[in-house]
Amino acid sequence: MSTITINSDIYQKAERYAKLNNINLSHLIEKFLMKLQTPSAKDNAALALPDHLEKLAGCLSDVSDDDDEKLNYLLEKYK
Repeated sequence: MSTITINSDIYQKAERYAKLNNINLSHLIEKFLMKLQTPSAKDNAALALPDHLEKLAGCLSDVSDDDDEKLNYLLEKYK
């Protein structure tokens, strides 16, 4: 078992929340920490591009302009 140190005000508020909701404080903290390491399907869906934008992926891959340094830099950087 490991020990962590947190601000006493935060601890007291968390303890109060746990009591009001009939939750074990240790269990509450463990559940929160587990959410940090395991992204949910909802989280993944929020990060995914909509279908209409996903279809555009790679559509400019053959674009080049020898006079546009910024464009060429970005095309090289994101290959």
